[in-house]
Amino acid sequence: MNLPATFVVLAVAGLLILGIRQSTRTNTIMVVIKLAVLGLFIALGVGAIDTDNYSPFSPNGFNGMVDAAALIFFAYIGFDAVSTCSEEAKRPGRDLPLAIIGSLTIATILYIVVSLVATGALPYDQLEGDASPLATVLDEGAGLPWGADLISFGALVAITSVVLTILLGQVRIMFSMSRDGLVPAALGRVNERTRTPILVTALFGVLIAVVERGFRVPFVPVFGLGLVIYVIYGFRNSKLRNESA
Repeated sequence: MNLPATFVVLAVAGLLILGIRQSTRTNTIMVVIKLAVLGLFIALGVGAIDTDNYSPFSPNGFNGMVDAAALIFFAYIGFDAVSTCSEEAKRPGRDLPLAIIGSLTIATILYIVVSLVATGALPYDQLEGDASPLATVLDEGAGLPWGADLISFGALVAITSVVLTILLGQVRIMFSMSRDGLVPAALGRVNERTRTPILVTALFGVLIAVVERGFRVPFVPVFGLGLVIYVIYGFRNSKLRNESA
């Protein structure tokens, strides 16, 4: 069992139970740290850029770009979590579009700049398969081991922030489904003091912590049967459907 990962998941679940205000403040702090670390990487790495590393600029051609786009797609999944928090926004009609488009734009620019600095400071083929490429760039490309340590710390903060965002989004989705009758209503019960759905948050936190592992689809032979059962349950219990019938 990956004990550090288990601890992070349970700690994040506990933070989400405390309240959305506490979760938001903590996430804001982590985002500031992430941006500061990325800014430091760019500032330190730009001095080590060797323009010869950019030739050829696209060694694998168009097919390489398509393969890279397919991989980088998964890094953008977290942006949908913004929409799951619409009920907690004071002015969702204005704030949600600004939050989604703004964060998407900033992240895309950072991806491009960081990639240019990383592949300019160290040849791309030396980064292939590296679990911590940015730290390697500062260590081997820029000759700054202390900078690599800071990047590793920033990566830890980033992973924790992602866990918080994804778990928050999953809990809010399940909360909305419970109100519509698609899952048992008890899962959407809100605590009067914390104003958060404690049961479903704790449930997902414990499940994710216990089943911590590499991603794979479980119970593939019976997964289709589960979908059928869920569709039948939702069809019979959906409040929106029954009200419009």
